[in-house]
Amino acid sequence: VHSPTRIGEITLRLLPASHILGAAMVYLETPEGNLLFTGDYSVSSQLTVPGLTQPELRPHLVVTEATYGDRFHEDRSRAEARIIDQVREVIEGGGRVLIPAFAVGRAQEVLLILKRALKRGALPAVPVFADGMVRAVCEVYGRHPRYVSRGLAHDIRREPHPFYTGGIHPVLRPSDRAEVLRAGPTIIVASSGMLSGGASSFYAAELAKEPLDAIFITGYQDEESPGRALLNLAESDGPGELRVGGRVVPVACRVEKYGLSAHADRMQMVGLLDRLQPFTVALVHGDGGAKQALADNLSCRDVVVAEDGLVLSRRYKNRPRSAAPGSTSPARSEVDAEQLDIDAARRLLGPPTDRAIPARRIAEALWGGRPSRVAVEALILRLETLELVRRDDERRS
Repeated sequence: VHSPTRIGEITLRLLPASHILGAAMVYLETPEGNLLFTGDYSVSSQLTVPGLTQPELRPHLVVTEATYGDRFHEDRSRAEARIIDQVREVIEGGGRVLIPAFAVGRAQEVLLILKRALKRGALPAVPVFADGMVRAVCEVYGRHPRYVSRGLAHDIRREPHPFYTGGIHPVLRPSDRAEVLRAGPTIIVASSGMLSGGASSFYAAELAKEPLDAIFITGYQDEESPGRALLNLAESDGPGELRVGGRVVPVACRVEKYGLSAHADRMQMVGLLDRLQPFTVALVHGDGGAKQALADNLSCRDVVVAEDGLVLSRRYKNRPRSAAPGSTSPARSEVDAEQLDIDAARRLLGPPTDRAIPARRIAEALWGGRPSRVAVEALILRLETLELVRRDDERRS
């Protein structure tokens, strides 16, 4: 990671993308120009992996995901608090909770959220079961402490198992699932995350018909997936039926959805791409609306809303040299808030929203790193002066 590898005339670097364990951005320095391929990435830290280190690069072309190019994420701490509160409500009412989760990344995040809540007494001491491909992936995280968050690395070193502690257990055999269902109030974290197969579809077919039970969705649901159908039923009036796990079952359980995304949102993508200052940005991995919304908010003049099969040809002159490995290019001065023009601020913030955004997060999206309180305050004052934000009356930051 970070160390350059020479392949003929091309220099390759891999940079952690903070999406899931092992996710990497690929940076290629070539005689024809420099390319950054982001893949999926997350700017914010997670319980499993640290946040994105802002790359000190000057690519000519950036090929970037645009999955959430048209929206802000729910504040992570609020989402975590909400899921714990609502899991507790179901458990205290005598019900069972199924949390379908992607086996890589999301399931481990959910298990750590539950582990912390159990440890501090925010949840009753009920069993938590991990099932499906989730089990094998948890073992992989435990073998790579170098690339995980500090908290998880500490647990890997100090505890018998970083995930299966404090009442959390793996379901070792499919034949054990009937016993899990008979365990009374319990929490089940299982893949697949869209209820399209695997252990989660088995549990969903059983829990969906029970009014005391709940299915809590924590990730993206494809339009054709059973998970999306379940969310649609929850938003409609009256009873409905769900086709899941090869069965058609009535839906009477509680259904909720939470924002625990491991992708950057629109503001974070705009902040990163504007700092990199590429000549060309190609937007991939997102629906048409998300890609166009992100394109409309970027300062780069050459933005390509890419489609499958596109052949992109560009020629660049006067290539600037990349920053040397380990060096830091001068960060944008924290005092330049007064020079922030209204168009740049609008690109950063995007269209109006009722969702609260922490002031520090806006400053981090603009400058990267950890700006001082003075810098954050100066930036918010400037945005207030431009009439682009209004502070919360009680939580002023």
